[in-house]
Amino acid sequence: MINKRTIFDIHKLCDMGMSEREIARTLNLARPTVKKYLKDPDLGKISKSPGPGKLEPYYDYIDELLEGWPDASAVVIKQRIDTKGYDGGLTVLRDYLRAKRGRKKQPKAYIRFESEPGQQCQFDWGHFGSLVYGNTSRKLYCMTVLECFSRMLYLEFTHSLNKEAAMRTLLNSFIFFGGTPTELVHDNLTTAVIERVGKIIRFNEDYLHFLRPFHIRPYACGVGDASAKANGNGPRANSVVTTNSSATSYTLETGNALGETQAIGFGLAGADAFRVHTD
Repeated sequence: MINKRTIFDIHKLCDMGMSEREIARTLNLARPTVKKYLKDPDLGKISKSPGPGKLEPYYDYIDELLEGWPDASAVVIKQRIDTKGYDGGLTVLRDYLRAKRGRKKQPKAYIRFESEPGQQCQFDWGHFGSLVYGNTSRKLYCMTVLECFSRMLYLEFTHSLNKEAAMRTLLNSFIFFGGTPTELVHDNLTTAVIERVGKIIRFNEDYLHFLRPFHIRPYACGVGDASAKANGNGPRANSVVTTNSSATSYTLETGNALGETQAIGFGLAGADAFRVHTD
């Protein structure tokens, strides 16, 4: 087998108009060798049959995760398969996810901005199925408060989205953060916003009364404007809770009570990233 440089020289001399005999004489090669490599330059290349990759045994588990969390990031999924024994890299996982999900739509561009320490918190909530109590089931919600500069996240599970539950969550988060923000950003939840016409907003008086002693300015996002809550400080909080914690799926499968749900969320999500309140 000859090297790549010699194969290149064979084809270069052929392109210059030399015959096979002349090329063989010039390069001190046998004429059949010249003819062989002119016909197939990759003749000497050893093709390796790829064996099963490190990721392949985890395809079924990854597909199962994607059914529950279609938008879960490669980093989050790698955390899951690492616990199953995966010791491969992140790039091959990203390639697999890209192939599974197909081509994504071009994301909308936003102007990134950063908050100063203590300037802004984001208040959000999400629905997490139901908990069963005997013959009765009650909806389960998770309220979250994200401190935008540090990305510290406080979360609290609840069966209600009323103003008392919202104010309790906010107060507990302020105690946890050790202070209050200047601004509080949230959706147009009915416990905070009574009416909205374009940019004209009428806030709930009880909500304003609650915020007044803390000198906090409320800010309601535009309808359908998720970008106002992104501000360059990371993903929306409830998306993090959904994709980065097994608390929800574990709780719904076992039917634990609300207090246990909060404890499970704290234990599985990790104390470094979350603070979960237990009544």
